[in-house]
Amino acid sequence: MSPTFAQLDQQKGISSFPETANEDPSLLEWQRSVYEIPLDKLSTHDIARACRQNIHLNHTIAIALQFLEDNLSEGEMYDSELLMSLIQISPNFWTKHDSLLQPFKLMIQNNKAALPADFVKEARDFLAKISR
Repeated sequence: MSPTFAQLDQQKGISSFPETANEDPSLLEWQRSVYEIPLDKLSTHDIARACRQNIHLNHTIAIALQFLEDNLSEGEMYDSELLMSLIQISPNFWTKHDSLLQPFKLMIQNNKAALPADFVKEARDFLAKISR
């Protein structure tokens, strides 16, 4: 079974839900709602949101890639929400995590024709940034 955010936090020595006073209340509410749910049970939108928030990226990106293998334009709020969430992650993270980067790069490169038109430029920019 996949770990929860709570379990991943505990592995990092965080024993309870991390409260941040300056966080957006809706973000905190969402984080509480998914904190104890196994990552592989989260929705596409939840995984995309966790990626946008840089929450346990090693784990959330792996789940995102599984979703994208089934449907490259996966998204709940809009088509390709998950792809957009991944390419917005810092190039610094990607260059340090080749085991996640390589399958994602291949996914983009092998499916260029299937990518939504508005995503093609974003994907090209992403690939250029991580190739530096």
